[in-house]
Amino acid sequence: MQDTAKFYPIRQFLEGQLRQIDSGNFSFTLLTEKQGKKDTARIDKARFSQLADTILHRAAYFTAFKAAFKESAFRDLSTGSLIFNYTPFDKAFFIQHIDLLLDEPTQHIKRVFIRSLYNSGDTSILEQCSWKTNSSFQLSKFFELQDGRSFTENNIISWENKKSP
Repeated sequence: MQDTAKFYPIRQFLEGQLRQIDSGNFSFTLLTEKQGKKDTARIDKARFSQLADTILHRAAYFTAFKAAFKESAFRDLSTGSLIFNYTPFDKAFFIQHIDLLLDEPTQHIKRVFIRSLYNSGDTSILEQCSWKTNSSFQLSKFFELQDGRSFTENNIISWENKKSP
């Protein structure tokens, strides 16, 4: 059966962003918020890539199974964006929702949001990945344990060009 779904190439966009970062001279910062505590640290390119793999894998999964999703689109006049929503036909699907915000005049991606729901052992995990073009990405997780306890973890990873001396 031929693949006829023609959705925005999110994975290729993210891969392009990562190639641009890989070929540049960037510094990386990781801000972690967990159980009310915040920690900021500089990280190296290897750790940055490891963290970016999470959202890249979600985008690759979407690309591989895009026929399982429906697309809707609308204009958001308050942000000057065209917003594309992707939701699975099957509500039990791993990826629950994707939002893609395009700058209306330029048609360039401003942000990508990917929401996933999965289980790990006795824990249900709701994960929100977001990518802000040329700036940062965020990995947020809400953990709900079988015994009713819950907690969140939020990681914000940003990058900037290092200044040459």
